Amino acid sequence: MHRVTLNRALNQEPKIYGLSYLGTIGAGIIGCLIWMRFGMVIGIIGVAIGYVISAYVAKGWHSGLLQRYLYWHLPFKVMFGGKYLPQSHHRCLL
Repeated sequence: MHRVTLNRALNQEPKIYGLSYLGTIGAGIIGCLIWMRFGMVIGIIGVAIGYVISAYVAKGWHSGLLQRYLYWHLPFKVMFGGKYLPQSHHRCLL
C-alpha cells in the first residue's frame, strides 16, 4: 500500500505568514490613512487595530455569512441578476 497525500482543504482562508490576506490589506489601508492624518506612532497603532477589524470582516466574508447577508438584504439581485435569481421569500439553505 502506498502513501496517499491529501490536498489542503479548499475552504481554508488564504494566509501569508499566518495572517489573512484581506486582514493585511485592510491593515495597510487603515494604517496609511491614520498615519497621514495623525502621524507615525498613532499610525502604527492604527495598523494593529486595522488588522483586527479587517481580519474579523475577512473571516465573515470567507465563511459566507457576509455574502449571504448582502445577497438577501441589499438590492444587488435586481442590479446584477435580474429575473434569474430566486426571490428572497423562497430562501434555500445555502
